[in-house]
Amino acid sequence: MQIIRNVENFELNNTAIAIGKFDGIHKGHRLIMEELAASKSQDLKAVVFTFSKSPDSIVKSDNLKYLLTNEEKYRFYEKMGIDVVIEYPMSEKLLCMEREGFLKDVLVDKLGMKKIICGDDFKFGHNRLGDTKYLFDNALKYGYNVKVFDKLKINKTDISSTLVRGLISEGEIEKSNDMLGYPYTIIGKVVHGNEIGRTINFPTANIIPDKEKLLPPNGVYFTKVNINGKDYKCVTNIGKRPTVGDNHLINVETNIFDFTGDLYDTILEVRFYKYHRSEIKFESTDELKKQIEYDAVCCKDFLYNI
Repeated sequence: MQIIRNVENFELNNTAIAIGKFDGIHKGHRLIMEELAASKSQDLKAVVFTFSKSPDSIVKSDNLKYLLTNEEKYRFYEKMGIDVVIEYPMSEKLLCMEREGFLKDVLVDKLGMKKIICGDDFKFGHNRLGDTKYLFDNALKYGYNVKVFDKLKINKTDISSTLVRGLISEGEIEKSNDMLGYPYTIIGKVVHGNEIGRTINFPTANIIPDKEKLLPPNGVYFTKVNINGKDYKCVTNIGKRPTVGDNHLINVETNIFDFTGDLYDTILEVRFYKYHRSEIKFESTDELKKQIEYDAVCCKDFLYNI
C-alpha cells in the first residue's frame, strides 16, 4: 500500500476514491471501504483521501483524541485491500477551496477520479456547499460515477465516529464495539514498569499509548491480546496505579493470564471487551492481590465464550 504525504508532485489515473478522516473505521465506514476495494475489479485503483488532521481541529482549534491513530488506520486499510492512502495537509487554504475547484482540480484532474464512494451526509468545499447532489449533478460533466451509502443504524441510532468517541469516553465498551464491529484496541510497545506485579505473582505488560489516542476512563477492563497467533485473556488497568504507581503518567497495564515469557519491546495490541470497575487505592499489596484474583475470575467467566 502506497502512502502519499507530499501532495505537490504526484498524479494518479483511473481511481475510485473515498474521502474522510474515517476515525474508528466503524461499520458504516466499512461499507465504503468494501465498495472501494471491490472497485479494483473495474481496473480502478482504490484510494483513500484523508487528512493530516481533522477539519474540526482547524475550525474549532480542538486538541482532538482519536479512536485510531494513523498507524492503526494504515493497518486496517492494508487488510481491506486499499492501494493508496493520500494524507492531505489540513489547512485554512483547503477549507476555503470552493467545491468546484476541489472536485475538478484535485479529484478529477490530479487524482484521476472515475468513481467516488461516500455516505449520504458527505459534504466538501468551502462552507460545506458540496454534497451528494452536487456530485451527481457533475458526474457526466467530469466523467465519474457516484456510489452513496445511507447512514448505517443500530437500534435506530446513526453510527458515527462522534458517537463512538462519546461511548468510549464514558467507558461504554460493549456499545462502542457494536458500532465499530470489532473490539476497541490500544496498541503500543511494551516497556519496563516498576515490576511490583511480579512480587505478587501477577506480572503485567505495560504500554504507553500514543498521545493522540482516545483512552477509556481510568479503571479496570476485561481484554484480550494475541501473542504469536494465540489469544490470551487479560485484565487491563488504565490509570495512575494509585496503590503502587507514581501518580503522574497514565499507563495501560495488562495482566495476561496463563502466559509466561518476555514481552519487552514487543508491539502489543490490547483488545477491550468490558469495563469492570474503577481504579481503587488499596492499603496494602495483599489487598491488591486479593482484588486482582477476584478480577481474574470475573474476567475469565465473562470472556469464556468470546
